[in-house]
Amino acid sequence: MDIIIADDSARIRTGLKRLLATLPFVRVVDEAEDGRRAESTIVRLQPHLAILDIRMPGQSGIDVIRAVRERSPSTVFVILTNYFDDQSVTEAMHSGASYVFDKSADLDPLLDHVRRLATESSSPSPKVRS
Repeated sequence: MDIIIADDSARIRTGLKRLLATLPFVRVVDEAEDGRRAESTIVRLQPHLAILDIRMPGQSGIDVIRAVRERSPSTVFVILTNYFDDQSVTEAMHSGASYVFDKSADLDPLLDHVRRLATESSSPSPKVRS
């Protein structure tokens, strides 16, 4: 499963890469530090999964999803946020995010979700995870 990670924090990107490296079927193919690079990278690489920070310089994760979901139709989008309020979650889900995770909480649910995506044959139903 090819994954792109986009977050303006190098520490978060590095931590996610380390976590995802524990899964044998996952390959982080690229990363982005801002929304504009995330958009171009997703369109160019067509990953199975894009993990996007909700707030990044240049373009939010939500704006990235809106910009690329038709140009990368098989990509599943996950939003990570420290701003886990109803409005942010609702906006993320309406943009096309399949899941929203609170990145200030334990990220084990994100790993569980990636495992499920790798084994599911149908598209995931929208869910919110904290």
